[in-house]
Amino acid sequence: MNLDEAIAFYELAGFQIHRWMDGDEPGGFAFVEHDDVSVFDLGEETDMDPVANRAACYLVTDEADAWHLRLREAGMPVTEMADRPWGMREFTLHDASGNAIRIGRSSDS
Repeated sequence: MNLDEAIAFYELAGFQIHRWMDGDEPGGFAFVEHDDVSVFDLGEETDMDPVANRAACYLVTDEADAWHLRLREAGMPVTEMADRPWGMREFTLHDASGNAIRIGRSSDS
């Protein structure tokens, strides 16, 4: 997935994106935020194998169920919401580059 596609994907998912370009250099990279907190960065990697990619991050939010519902209704690639034995209620959003964005909350809340 090129950077423009990645930015569109994560904007559709509800993240705020701030792209940074270095002068006339192609590509650049993007800061991905949620509620004014930096969550991860995006860069364009031309030799990445999405099947072998193990990159992941975890967004903890009290609104995990609402995120899941909104992303499912938007047709985004998410797993089912589940209560996990490690005490989290979570799901995973997968992008075309094989990145896994887990979104969850404590199952006690």
